[in-house]
Amino acid sequence: MPDKLDKHEKLDKHDELDKHDKLDKHDKLDKHDKLDSDVQDERGAGTESSRESLARAESPREARARAVAEEGSLEASLEKNRLEQFQDISVSEALVLGLLNQDVRTFIGIFGHGSTDIAEVLRVYQAAGLLRMCNVRHETEASHAAAQLRWQYGQRAAVITSIGPGALHAFAGSLLAASNGLGIYYIFGDETTHNEGPNMQQVPRREQNLFARITSGMGGTYTLTEPRSVFTALKWGFAATRNPAREQPFFLLMPMNSQPRVITGCNLDELPRPRPIPRSRGMETAQYSLAAELIAAHERVVVKTGGGARDISPEVLKRLLDLTHAVYVHGPNVPGLLPDSDPRNMTVGGSKGSISAATTPWNMPTCSLP
Repeated sequence: MPDKLDKHEKLDKHDELDKHDKLDKHDKLDKHDKLDSDVQDERGAGTESSRESLARAESPREARARAVAEEGSLEASLEKNRLEQFQDISVSEALVLGLLNQDVRTFIGIFGHGSTDIAEVLRVYQAAGLLRMCNVRHETEASHAAAQLRWQYGQRAAVITSIGPGALHAFAGSLLAASNGLGIYYIFGDETTHNEGPNMQQVPRREQNLFARITSGMGGTYTLTEPRSVFTALKWGFAATRNPAREQPFFLLMPMNSQPRVITGCNLDELPRPRPIPRSRGMETAQYSLAAELIAAHERVVVKTGGGARDISPEVLKRLLDLTHAVYVHGPNVPGLLPDSDPRNMTVGGSKGSISAATTPWNMPTCSLP
């Protein structure tokens, strides 16, 4: 009997010890959870503190980009006093803001040591959601991509390269824009204004403005040697790339030492805004009467359109063809005004000289009024 009691006592003690162990474990777990919670709170507080310190460390450039992004435009940011009108900004940033004003929000190209300062501005403004920078593998590819965006989708883009060979690659591709009347900005790094001597990136001749002389053969050109001339450069660029009669490429040459130079008290409201350029129109009404008489006097009439007709309504063109009983030939840079399926559309004429082989056999020899 005593032996049985001893066994029971031992079991009771064992159960008691088990209970104590479990309670101790629960206490430890509770304490551990509390420690974890405290650590997380501290980490959270640290993160918030870090965020606040990062916000406080926002650079003036980042603040400008954020204000423009939140208000939708530079003009709105100035009107709502989100930005001060006069600020100290670099030539590179003034250029980017000016291009944004002209609705140029896509940049395509390859950076190099000749364009690093502009690249940094683009990085900040892209982070703010104001623009998109597309890196490609070849500068000619960048030029063709920008031309396609303008031609097919109506988007305005800028091609950006470094100095020297990359700029020449993009320049070769600009033939597409020049031939087809497409307004595209080309931003090229250029040799410094210090004339420090020959380097492997420039044209190997002891002369000034050699790249400007090359690019001016293809379109408008401006070399930004003086920081405050950025306003004039953007005006010239707007006039070239938005010319309603015929758009053309515009080349902005950016000397490497000019890009980071600060324009003290830059008037942000002076950066050109897009304004419609009125189309020129002949005032000699007698010429219109003469044209109408000639059309009425001939039975076989050909209507040919060029780059100036790019924005004409297809309905207006169809109405003219209906009234004149004419056939239609278009220039190489204005396809699509009339569907190819239309029996009056003789397609392109003049892409391989004054008269295209495609149109010669039928309409040109037999028409009486081209």
